[in-house]
Amino acid sequence: MSDPLLSVRNLSKRFGGVVANDDISFDIAAGELVSIIGPNGAGKSTLFKTVCGVTPPRSKRGPDSGKVFFRGRDTSGFAAHRMCEAGLALVFQETEPLKGMTALENAAIGALVRTGSFHEALRLGGQALERVELGHRADIMVDELTLAERRRLEIGRALATEPVLLLLDEAMAGLTPTEVQSAVALVQRIAGDGVTVILIEHVLQAVMAVSQRIIVLDRGRKIADGTPSDVVADPAVITAYLGSELSNA
Repeated sequence: MSDPLLSVRNLSKRFGGVVANDDISFDIAAGELVSIIGPNGAGKSTLFKTVCGVTPPRSKRGPDSGKVFFRGRDTSGFAAHRMCEAGLALVFQETEPLKGMTALENAAIGALVRTGSFHEALRLGGQALERVELGHRADIMVDELTLAERRRLEIGRALATEPVLLLLDEAMAGLTPTEVQSAVALVQRIAGDGVTVILIEHVLQAVMAVSQRIIVLDRGRKIADGTPSDVVADPAVITAYLGSELSNA
């Protein structure tokens, strides 16, 4: 059996007296499509940021205890740009395109991780926009894009970094049901292209449609890890997150 692409071992993260992540461990194999779910405040976004080397205000980089291994290396203290160079890309909850620039120019910024030539970055950015079906909007200023298009742009900019592992933090938030269906198809295509995907998502329709595996967090701890059918039948998950309505469906 090959080594995991990502391995999280006994990871804990604290902010003052608040334990955001508490002794979390899991492995992600290359090619998996995994969802992380849980109530608001469960520690999902903190987990992503800690793995990716994003340093929150007034906090040290990386886990307070435990380890993160990516592609066989201990990357626990790596800065975000080093993780990106290593092949990990994170799409945040918030859409924050670079204002005053076109969609293509925004995507090209991501490609600069792989090339020092802005001309080449534009070419790679254009390819990334085609992958997220925004090629026809390449020359549009980002202020003119819809929310759904901005979310696709964020994914396109991440893809322009040529990741082997893509982390999506609520990339479908605020979308209409039709837009969610389209986003699900996009995530499935990205995974089909060989990119390993982990997504945090509250849209259960999307979670059940795309996930090979679901990890559940509650109050900073991992309470379940398994197939979608196993997880939705887990009494601890039903109590913590899914609720009686789904359990009786």
